[in-house]
Amino acid sequence: MCGFLGLAGGESAELVKAFALALPRLQHRGQESAGGSWSDGKHVDGYKAMGLVPVVFTEKRLQDMEASNIRMMIGHTRYSTSGKSSTRNAQPHWLHDRRGRFALCVNGDVPDLEDVKKKWEQKGMVFESSNDSEFLLKLIDYYIDVENPDWHEDFIHGIRRMMQTIRATYSGGLITGSLLYVFRDPHENRPLYIGHNNNGMFIAASETTVFDALNAEVEREVRGGEILVVKPNGEHHSVKGVDPKKRQRCIFEHIYFSRPDSKTPTGETCSCFRRRLGVKSAHHEKSLGLKYQIQCAISVPDSGNFFTDGYAVAMDLPLRIGIVKDGYVGRTFIDPGQDNRRLKADRKYSILPETATGVYAADGTVLIKPVESGMFGEDSIVRLTTLLVLGKKIEAGGFKEIHIRVSSPPIVSPCHFGIDMKTETELIAANYSEEEIRDQLGVASLLYLPLNYLDEVIKEGGEDPDDYCRKCFGAECAI
Repeated sequence: MCGFLGLAGGESAELVKAFALALPRLQHRGQESAGGSWSDGKHVDGYKAMGLVPVVFTEKRLQDMEASNIRMMIGHTRYSTSGKSSTRNAQPHWLHDRRGRFALCVNGDVPDLEDVKKKWEQKGMVFESSNDSEFLLKLIDYYIDVENPDWHEDFIHGIRRMMQTIRATYSGGLITGSLLYVFRDPHENRPLYIGHNNNGMFIAASETTVFDALNAEVEREVRGGEILVVKPNGEHHSVKGVDPKKRQRCIFEHIYFSRPDSKTPTGETCSCFRRRLGVKSAHHEKSLGLKYQIQCAISVPDSGNFFTDGYAVAMDLPLRIGIVKDGYVGRTFIDPGQDNRRLKADRKYSILPETATGVYAADGTVLIKPVESGMFGEDSIVRLTTLLVLGKKIEAGGFKEIHIRVSSPPIVSPCHFGIDMKTETELIAANYSEEEIRDQLGVASLLYLPLNYLDEVIKEGGEDPDDYCRKCFGAECAI
């Protein structure tokens, strides 16, 4: 899972300012590296490095970019799902041949990348990285060279042939000296929106929060199999790449990945979707006839916040703040390496003891009553890393009973389309029952949201559950 940004139209200073405002809005989608590529209408340049956006694109670098007479830009924040976390694998990837220099940024994944690459290496293709976006870029270039050498700066043929021949997920853009191509895979697996600001600047981004940052209007989603050809002045037109296939959007975007202020395809915010998950979780618990003596609801921040809020309202429970998150640690799930994830989870959370023990005035007057039993709302359980660390801290914080509620179904199947959970052995729910996981955590109760309840939440939002890939939860996937 990564973040993609595309910009065209306006003066160089305006574009660079928009880039500096917008790319950090996609930081939650990738924390390992950041990069960008830009064109003055004739030549392509760019920069990428390891680190967060403000570390990579310093004030000095932004000033230098502004002086480059930029007309179009693409940007990227990376979370590695294929290829190690390194500058070599960071995006954009560049190629320089007789057509000049051009660059690609995408969010997505090529399943079985290593096997697919071997086939093309036998045809003479050489790879400098282990990243799938470099493979897609060189495949696009190959099809132009071999099948359409009279190219006239037209990359449509290469992008279309890539779409026709490779099973992959991708939302992103390719920039040349004179044009920007924005495209999306035929299943619409990874999100991609387009719009414009008041000055007519063309904007493409993985999430709608980018448009809020730029005071811009979202026009629509990029359609499955569509290619948009964008000129340096921001004018653009749509070209058919391939026919759209069965829509398979990633439901994990709404549950976890997207920012809460980003919108779903129906226009609902992800925060609203997550609140509805909380309400549905409460309905599920009531339907089972369970009557735990839970005294308050506490979120595992930040991704559990809105789910817990919805649950608390539906269960008529007070919502308490009991966990403090270190905002400088970043998202643990997208961190590469299990040891890193465990270390970050330990550093990331602190428990507020007064949530359990109560709050008192100096004379001993009880201001907030102590509680012994709390519900803790989490967005999902993948490897159990966070909750194993957090459970011990919660118990040490004074809670006698811990009840875990999860906003998603058990993750029982690997994902090969852009989320870094590719082996069944690492998925706790694929190897242990709900009761066994509860015992490992040492908690009083553990309840996931069943898949049929998740489907109800999707339906209540006005969408068809079969338009979403729910393979990780055990459903069929059409990709």
